Amino acid sequence: MLVCNFPLNTFLRLAFLLTLIVNNLIPLHALSEIATLRRKAEAGEPQAQFLLGGLYLAGKGVAADDALAVTWFRRAAEQGHAEAQNWLGYMHASGRGVPQNDVEAARWYRQAAELGHAQAQTRLGDLYRQGQGVTQDDVLAVKWFGKAAEQGNAVGQSKLGVMHATGRGVPQDLSEAVRWFLKAAEQGYSDAQFLLGAMYAEGRGVSQDLAEAARWFRRAADQGDAYAQMNLANLYAKGQGVPRDYAEAVRWYRRAAEQGDANAQNILGFHYANGLGAVQDATEAVQWYRRAADQGLAAAQFSLGVSYATGRGISQNYAAAARCFEQAAGKGHVNAQYSLGLLYVQGQGVEQSAVEALRWLRTAASQGMAEAQAELAQLYAHGPGVERDYAEAFKWYRQAALRGLTRAQVELGRFYENGLGVNQDLVAAYAWYSLATAKDAGAKAQMERLAASLTPAQLAAAQQKLSELLTRQAR
Repeated sequence: MLVCNFPLNTFLRLAFLLTLIVNNLIPLHALSEIATLRRKAEAGEPQAQFLLGGLYLAGKGVAADDALAVTWFRRAAEQGHAEAQNWLGYMHASGRGVPQNDVEAARWYRQAAELGHAQAQTRLGDLYRQGQGVTQDDVLAVKWFGKAAEQGNAVGQSKLGVMHATGRGVPQDLSEAVRWFLKAAEQGYSDAQFLLGAMYAEGRGVSQDLAEAARWFRRAADQGDAYAQMNLANLYAKGQGVPRDYAEAVRWYRRAAEQGDANAQNILGFHYANGLGAVQDATEAVQWYRRAADQGLAAAQFSLGVSYATGRGISQNYAAAARCFEQAAGKGHVNAQYSLGLLYVQGQGVEQSAVEALRWLRTAASQGMAEAQAELAQLYAHGPGVERDYAEAFKWYRQAALRGLTRAQVELGRFYENGLGVNQDLVAAYAWYSLATAKDAGAKAQMERLAASLTPAQLAAAQQKLSELLTRQAR
């Protein structure tokens, strides 16, 4: 008689029972009075109608039938049964038993929400936040999240915190966001635990505290939250808030990766490739790179391309490398753009093309990549397949040199010394050779050779120029 003996107004107990049914936590023998339940439902008792709808939804004691679930939820909902209204809203939102219809979902969620149903309030708030089935309205989203939050609903509290954190529907207030995240997190809601950890990690709304961030990330990670697992792994990898422990980092990256988190998959591949926290295994690394690359992650597509280009963990294949680099390059990945440009310069895996080489090297160089700037300069200075343009070469060598690239500094010294693409300036040449000597022994020989032809005044001017360059580089 378990199914039939609840008071009509005990909505929370009804919701709890339906949750138990749907999640297989009530044995079938406890549902032996389905015939009695059906008679009560057909007689118009809303609680019986609601529970019968739940049995059809879960396929417990009856054949699963979403359409019949909707029928019985609707009969209860039309009598003002808030839990049935909430579930009927869900059926319309998800398209179960009825055509998907956000407008109808909003209508039923609203009726339940106005009766004080906290879950319906959060769902209605979501529809307002997203503009689904209703006109998008952040203020109304905050209103309904707030009503659920004030009832102690953890989901509503967390969503209200997000609105305060982002300044949507309310003035941005990070401290208020933290307050609501904490309320939800203390109830065990993993989304809020992750968000609270992120606030501590970034020092938003609270003083930065990486140990506290790790504590909240761990609580969410233990519940299977992939974002929390990823962030906890990052803290272990960097030794922030916890002692550095690559093995522990790998354990958490793997848990997130196995849930399909592409960033975790890519980083896990990196750890296998470099033997950090795991036995070095290039083949395993490639497998994780591929899983992340298949999800479209540019960083993983680049890493997989490097594996193909170097033959690490997989047979060397420049054509496959070029395909991977092109996928990542198209998403703006600067290292992939540079690498693809080099393949076009060398004609590896692609037909040699100065036009394509210039295109990709320039794209990477324009993002400030010093290696790409120097390679682009070299193409303009020496080819192949590019009309020589020393002025353009000088421009790109200078940009790379100012970013501290030693080989560009040496080349810039040579350009100044010989007047290539710029007026000859032996003082500037000496200064650039001198700057490069810290990392290039050959530059010292160039500097000393040039010094023999400079006057004391020129040497003094060169030292002044060097001091200016060192100051600029230190910034």
